[in-house]
Amino acid sequence: MLPPPATGARKEHSAGLMLLILFCFGLAIYSNSLTGLFLFDDIQNIVGNPSIRKLWPPWDALVGSRISEISGRPLANLSFAVNYAISGLDSWSYHALNLLFHLLATGCLFGIARRALRSPTFQGRYEGNATLIAFFLSLLWLAHPLSTQAVTYITQRIESMMGLCLLASLYFSIRGWEDGNRKLWHTLAVAVFFAGAATKEVMVVAPLLILLYDVIFEGKTPADALRRSSFLYYGLLAGVVFLLALVLRGDTWEKAFAGGPEKEFGKSTFQYLMNQPNAIATYLKLTVWPRKLCINYEWSEVPLWYSLLAGAIILCLVGYTGWLIRWKRPGGFVGAWFFLILAPTSSVLPLWCDIEEHRMYLPLAAPIALFTLATFRAGKALPPRLARTAVILFLSLVGSVLGYATYERNFDYANSLTIWTDAIQKRPWSYSAKWQLGKVYVNYRMYKEAYEILLPLTKCENIENPTLINTLGLVLRELERPKEAEEMFRSSITTWPERDETAYCNLGGLLLDEGRPAEAVPYLSVAVRLNPQYPKFRRFLGEALAGCGRYEEAAEQFRKAIELAGADPESQAFLDQIQAIMDGGKKDGGAAPKGQN
Repeated sequence: MLPPPATGARKEHSAGLMLLILFCFGLAIYSNSLTGLFLFDDIQNIVGNPSIRKLWPPWDALVGSRISEISGRPLANLSFAVNYAISGLDSWSYHALNLLFHLLATGCLFGIARRALRSPTFQGRYEGNATLIAFFLSLLWLAHPLSTQAVTYITQRIESMMGLCLLASLYFSIRGWEDGNRKLWHTLAVAVFFAGAATKEVMVVAPLLILLYDVIFEGKTPADALRRSSFLYYGLLAGVVFLLALVLRGDTWEKAFAGGPEKEFGKSTFQYLMNQPNAIATYLKLTVWPRKLCINYEWSEVPLWYSLLAGAIILCLVGYTGWLIRWKRPGGFVGAWFFLILAPTSSVLPLWCDIEEHRMYLPLAAPIALFTLATFRAGKALPPRLARTAVILFLSLVGSVLGYATYERNFDYANSLTIWTDAIQKRPWSYSAKWQLGKVYVNYRMYKEAYEILLPLTKCENIENPTLINTLGLVLRELERPKEAEEMFRSSITTWPERDETAYCNLGGLLLDEGRPAEAVPYLSVAVRLNPQYPKFRRFLGEALAGCGRYEEAAEQFRKAIELAGADPESQAFLDQIQAIMDGGKKDGGAAPKGQN
């Protein structure tokens, strides 16, 4: 190991100074992320999420909206409501809060690593160097471009928020064991665990990681750890029950077990499992060589022999991790950190995507810890006077290179067009990337380009994607091909009945524009029933009802739309006209004006 700092008192480097450097470096490399626009899931979770429009009372924001994809994650939804209260739909505050979470998580990681290196387990091997090693470990994790998806992509703050809560829960647990006032620190640990449970389901692994740290670094037996910190572990157990209740209430259960991935993307549970060894291998490759990062990873079917070989290697590593844990070796905790945090998303639980960069946000700390410790240990081969300087310069260079790569990667997240164009360039065969780029073309009103990229996707075998069909219907409508558009909308509804409320709204809106309000009413009614909190659906239904002469019902829908939106000039104009008709106003105003979709 490197010699300790050559000072008179042989004091460690100032922890406060190290944290200041980390925070300033993080601000520098993510400074260009603050202007990025809303992307992909941000549209559903933020732009089109009515539950974040009011911060007080907080109950609506905590319950969330069905139209978003974060039902069952109340704290994440509330954080978006806080941002909306600050800057509305101006994205700067959302990015700023994401970055703050990342910086705070880095501070927690620094504290955990520093205390672990000074624990009795290492028997003084890192005496005088614990703060320096923890600093570089945290610096490389902070700067690594593989974390950009969890930081720069606004919706994936779900991952960084959960990561911060997990790290803080472990850090507060350690402070309770080592610094006295155990009840206070462990109360904080349990509180942030509940916060993490209300953010993302992966938090469920935190109690086991905390117990492993207690056993390996605090030198206790499992039974002794549970007995001496019973308040902490009972509190964490209550948090797990709370988390499971949120899972059952939210969308996670349906997404994982209702066959959604298999039905929409032709992916079975077995195929997902067979792809996970490749996913984990990809994560490790990107950790070592973070080139060609992509918002969407999609590959052709992985050969069975490759999956089996990679799976066998991973199982051996898992077995070795278990052996290290059995003998209370620090490497066992590092391996458990990597495999346990990845387990909920990289095992038998089928999710929409085989691999996502943000899933490596916390597991990334494990290989970086091994690399940092290996570098310091390798310094022993150099002369004592040179070793310290060489190691510091080397790790500083690595951190700078990673930081520059992160800064450059942030430009790809500038807007939807840049990120999905980048994805197509890196994965030209990707169905999902083409599908998302097609939707971006629609948002940018590039309808011909959207039609050219979306139409071939509807002919892919073994894939039923009613949302894509619905989007193609919108494109055909804008290209003034209403009959084909109507056929697409009806096909989308038939494929997944009462699943996608926007398909019902689009078909109803088309029929309304075609002067067929009586036919539009049933479809718009279903859209409102499926998502009663969306003002646009209410307004369209009001138009259709007015067109049928059902003025009182129409007026009620317009009033509800205005209430939900806070201010809706179009609905207010319709309501005024309807009210005039009902009050015996102008006789020629019996038909409400035709709406727009």
